[in-house]
This record gives sequence, structure tokens and C-alpha cells, in this order.
Amino acid sequence: MTAARAAVVGTGLLGGLVAWGGVLSTGRYRPDPGDINPLCQLTGECTAADVEAALQRAWWLVGGGMALVALAAVLLAWTLPGRRPAPDAPSLPAPLQALVTGLIVFFAAFPAGIPLFFASLGGSHGLAVGLTAAWLAQAVGVRAVGRWFRASPDVPGREWLGALAVSGLGAGAVVATWAASDDGALTALPVVNAVVVALALLAQRSLQQLGRRPVWPSVAGGVGLLVAGGLLLAGVYLPDRPEPATASPAPQAQPRPTPTPTPALTPTPTPLPVPAPTPTPEPVAADVPCAQQDLSFTVRGFDAAMGLRAAALVAANTGATPCWLEGVPVVVLLQGGRPLALQVGEGQAPGDGVLQFQRVGVAPGGTASALLTWRSYGGWADQETPQAVTVALDASSTLVAATVQGGGGAAPFDIADGGAWQIAPWATPTTCPAAGGDWRS
Repeated sequence: MTAARAAVVGTGLLGGLVAWGGVLSTGRYRPDPGDINPLCQLTGECTAADVEAALQRAWWLVGGGMALVALAAVLLAWTLPGRRPAPDAPSLPAPLQALVTGLIVFFAAFPAGIPLFFASLGGSHGLAVGLTAAWLAQAVGVRAVGRWFRASPDVPGREWLGALAVSGLGAGAVVATWAASDDGALTALPVVNAVVVALALLAQRSLQQLGRRPVWPSVAGGVGLLVAGGLLLAGVYLPDRPEPATASPAPQAQPRPTPTPTPALTPTPTPLPVPAPTPTPEPVAADVPCAQQDLSFTVRGFDAAMGLRAAALVAANTGATPCWLEGVPVVVLLQGGRPLALQVGEGQAPGDGVLQFQRVGVAPGGTASALLTWRSYGGWADQETPQAVTVALDASSTLVAATVQGGGGAAPFDIADGGAWQIAPWATPTTCPAAGGDWRS
């Protein structure tokens, strides 16, 4: 092994250690099996905001380490030496190689799920590291099948680069399917991975076959496998459609009797009801900031549209004087008493959707609202364990419980660890753009 190749291998090992160190660093910020709170919260050494910040910082270590591993794998394949003499026997057909490789990676997905399950015990950070390891292991399998089929006998580095690319396409399709699936069905993931790997391998072999004779067997087999793979993917991605209603036979035309003419009556037009416009609240003049003990918090107005979910955090002034709110509140979602590890971003304000940081005056008995938005996580989310919401005006304030109204069931937020949601700054209550509802209701 040359010094350059040894340096590349060392870089990959270092990246793996850094990524795994990032996973281990999240241990005190994740609940142990059987517990509902992280260790640092049980010992009173951290708050929910500290947990969220620590989990976000760990992504720098995990992401940087995985990037080093991926870079080392590509560089190691790129620096493999020389050409290898062509084998005595010709290459086996590309469609057969694609089919066999797809079947192997499909059945290998089930035992591979065991180490991925243990990696997921490290939260989303551990799952990301496990998926990177699965990508590399699958690339080794793809190359081994290619050697058996004598598919690319000339340059070893090209074999490895092709295997890494094919395996990467399969892994990327799995992640994209998981993220886009409303129900989070795990049964479709091995099928998606196998089909994408087979199609990518077929495309690679077809490019190598250009200019060689005969070409038509590869073309015919490739078209057949492409059609079969497209049908499989369509079965995974396309939703079920209702059966068309059976048209009833048209009734037979019957002779009509000659009508007796009657005097024409002029109908009196009925005026249509005109909905009353929603009045725009007048700004409230306030000289002092709202104290958290003078506010009550409610989450209500749940709404859904095309996979997007929304609800409003409403703060009501229970004090005797006007006060003002400003900025983005701290909102922590708990499930079974444990804070969910969510990525928090800045959302859009209700109404016109323009993100504005402004001082909102709240009269005694009046309200201000902050819009909460997130994507549906479907079957990934726990729909049985009760959820609760805690709120604070800023990171230095103590979290207090908010009342959750509506949403359906004990767990109205269909979101899970590793998910993301957006919290908008305080704004004057207005009409929800998604469903036309009123956040003040």
C-alpha cells in the first residue's frame, strides 16, 4: 500500500471515529431505554432548550465525519492502479446481472435491518451513520456480483467508483422514499432500493456495451427490465385510486304528452347572503413587555393541506393592563413526558405569510398568536402516547404547560424524533391561509 493510499484509508477511519463520537456525545441528551427524560434532565443539569441545542451541535461532528468517510471511499477507488487483462470468458448479459444484483440486495436488506435497528438507538444521528455504513457495504456486494459476471474487467478503480455510485443511488432513493412517504411504510424500502440499484446497474452496463457486438440482446433485455422496474416503482409511489363507477344504462326515450300552455310566471330574485368581512384588529398601545405569569397559552386551530400541518399557539393576556410580545417563543413538544428531538426553524406568519418580527400589543383579555407548521410524518409518528406542549417567552424563562384544543386523539402532532417544525414570531391573530379558519376562534 502506497503512502497516499494509506493516508486516504486513515482519513476514512478518522471520519468514522469522528462521526461515531458525535453519536456518543448525544447520549446524555437522549433518554435511556425505560426512561422518558434524558439523563441530564433527570439530574437537573440541562433544560429542554439545552437538549435541543446539543443535538443540533452533534450534527456537525456526525455530518463532518460521514463526509470524510465518503470522500475517502471515492479517493481510494480513484487511486487504484492499472489495467487488468480481459478474462478468457465473455461478460454475462447485463439484464441478468441487474436482475441478480437486485434480488441479492433485496434479500440482504432484511438481515441488514438488524444493525440499522441498533444504530437507530443512537437517535437520528446513529441512524445516519448506520445508513452510511450500509451504503459502503452494499457497494462491496455490487462490485462482487460484477466481478462474478465479468462485467468490467479493465480498470479496478472504475469498478469501485461504479459500485459506489450504484449503491449511492439506491440508498438515496430509500431516504427520499422514507422522507416523502405519508405513512412511513418500511416494507416499500427494500423494493425501492433493489429496483433502483438494478436499473442503475443496467444503465451502467448499457453504456459500456455501446460500440460492441451484438448490442440487441442487451437492448431488448434492458427495455424489459426497465419496464418491470418502472411498474414496481409505480406500485410503490402511486396512490390507490378508487374504482370508476359503473355507468348505468341510459333510459329508453318515452313519448311525451303535449303540454298544456300555462301563463309564464316571473320569478322574484332572492338576494344571496354576503359574508361579513373579518375585521382587522386595531393595534394595541402597550408600554411594558408581557410577563409570562400574566399569560395563558393554548394550542388550537389545527389544519392540514397537502402534507403540511399547522396549528396556532395563542397567548391570552390575563393581566389588568396592556402589554406587548415580541420575537419567537420557545415551544417544546413532549410525548409521554419526554421532549421530542426536533429541528426548529423560523416559520411563516399567519395571514399574508410574510415573516415579520414586530412588537404586538395585547390588551387585557386579548390574544397574540404564533403559527406552528410541520410536515406530516405519517406512520413514523407515535399516535398512541399522549403529547403535551410547554411554552416559554424566551430561553431564559421557565417552560409552562399549554392547553391543547382539538387536533384529534391523544397525540395530535404527527411528528417524531429527528423531525423538523417551524415556529413563527408573535403576530396579531388573523385568518389562517390554508383553510380559511380564524386563529382567534
